[in-house]
Amino acid sequence: MLDNQDLIATSVLYDNLAVKENLAPLKKLIEAASYPMLDFAPPPPIITPVSNGGGHILLAEDNEFTAETMSDYLHFHGFHVNLARNGYEVIDQALFLKPNLIIMDIQMPELNGFDAMLRLRAESATVTTPIIALTALAMVGDRERCLAAGANAYFSKPLSLRQLINTIQTFLFC
Repeated sequence: MLDNQDLIATSVLYDNLAVKENLAPLKKLIEAASYPMLDFAPPPPIITPVSNGGGHILLAEDNEFTAETMSDYLHFHGFHVNLARNGYEVIDQALFLKPNLIIMDIQMPELNGFDAMLRLRAESATVTTPIIALTALAMVGDRERCLAAGANAYFSKPLSLRQLINTIQTFLFC
């Protein structure tokens, strides 16, 4: 059974896809088919953002759709998010902004996530900043390689956004 967190994640993903792919007519058909016996749709569930005191997250992601979806979800949960599109941007922004946590895509242009993590761990300003590594093409040994490069946690895509939030909260608020 889906709970509010799953509904939010599904809604954010669908809304981003609908905007990107101009699926508004399809959305109307789906909504109409969802309530065939009613003259009106029931009110949406009341969903409020988690008040967790926020935190500053640096999101390293080169895929526009994934970056927007994750950024929206993190904003909803009260986090301030900055976006980096490659490993060099991650390093520059991390040293300048000093985020509370970094979410690092492994396969990025110019400088990959492995090398970016190694460089961040060599800097005194980011040596203890928690890093969550993400990869779409999970290969045998990737988890171990990410942890050896400096990641504190590892997820393969597609990932559970709820599990990501739980992991972030573990690093920032425990």
